[in-house]
Amino acid sequence: MKRVDVHYGGFAYTIPNITLDVVQAQIMSALRDGETLWLTVNYGSGSVLATDLLITSGTPVALAEIDDAE
Repeated sequence: MKRVDVHYGGFAYTIPNITLDVVQAQIMSALRDGETLWLTVNYGSGSVLATDLLITSGTPVALAEIDDAE
């Protein structure tokens, strides 16, 4: 199963069951259209909390695809 780890504001988040290409396309589409994006991610381990991150043109964010099958 693939997931994307998102590093934002000094914290680590995750988006399960998705690929890096899909997340990048969502972000790039919003930024290309001059829009902001609320990116829904999970925070925590065990019991996770759904969290929305505000992505704008000046937002530093790092993405990493993790494949748990490896």
